[in-house]
Amino acid sequence: METDTTSNQRKAHQGLLREELLLLRYTFGLNFGRSPEMYHQTCADVGGENLPGSAIKDLLIVSVDSESPQCQIGKAITHCRIGVSIFDTRHLHTRTTDTNDYSILETFNFCMGKPERHKKNIWRFCFGQSKFIDSIEEIRHEIQNLISGRDVVLVVHGGQEDLAFLEGAQIDLRPLYILDTQKAAQHPLDLDRRPNLGELLTLLKCPFNPEMLHSAGNDANFTLRALLLIAALDAKNHLEEEHECSSLLWTLEGVATEFIPLKEFQGRFEKEILAYVKRVNPKSHGRRARRKIQAKAIRKKQAQLKALAILNAPDPIEVARACKKNWIKLLLS
Repeated sequence: METDTTSNQRKAHQGLLREELLLLRYTFGLNFGRSPEMYHQTCADVGGENLPGSAIKDLLIVSVDSESPQCQIGKAITHCRIGVSIFDTRHLHTRTTDTNDYSILETFNFCMGKPERHKKNIWRFCFGQSKFIDSIEEIRHEIQNLISGRDVVLVVHGGQEDLAFLEGAQIDLRPLYILDTQKAAQHPLDLDRRPNLGELLTLLKCPFNPEMLHSAGNDANFTLRALLLIAALDAKNHLEEEHECSSLLWTLEGVATEFIPLKEFQGRFEKEILAYVKRVNPKSHGRRARRKIQAKAIRKKQAQLKALAILNAPDPIEVARACKKNWIKLLLS
């Protein structure tokens, strides 16, 4: 009987070195001569000035995430949520551990449409206050003001829908290039697939609460954090000892993992659960209906606790697989 060895063979697309990773190395000057021909061919025409005396590009790295009905060019968009998170590479020259007491990631959560449409979601946004906008034109104006006069790199996570939204809404960021964290992560993490955002954050050991996800502003923020961690991990995989860029890698990791309001969000989440129970559990409900409602709230709480326990598991690959289990659907329902 022949032994099946296919399970031990690497898949052809496992750990692929994609263009997105080469461009990410280009952004922070972290190529170190790896694959020089492919690197120069990919990065030859993308442009962008360097910071003075540095290999780092002088850029605004802008992450975008949208939550909206599928939009088509020429059709009016009546309601949507769009998250924008911005990292200015100039901060890499000015940031110090002694004086920095705030996050340098600027994050915005724009909501368009009737407030009632967003009531069940905006409480999740935890990097500022959501801003209600009357029209797509106003969102377009807000974003253009944020990036005015600077070169831009656009970051998405599996961003086909986000790019379609930007095109349909006629929001033109004019990026030098686009980085997709799903693709950029495959080589440093040796993956044979493109992970969802929760899986990616887990594999990169970025602190987060699963309930924070599926909010446009939060997703944009965490996508940007993931990008910085991918850049640092990719460089560390190549460097075997201390290197002159070690301080840069430490800074990227610090920006990516600091100032995440986990405790504050946990308190907000628990209040939301209690409010949910009160909202859907008036006295007019019968005893059996009340018990069902309370049981659902308890199961949701247990799902969150299970999620947090799994996120602390020692084997990140097992964590990534566990994220596909049914409890995550309950958690995000």
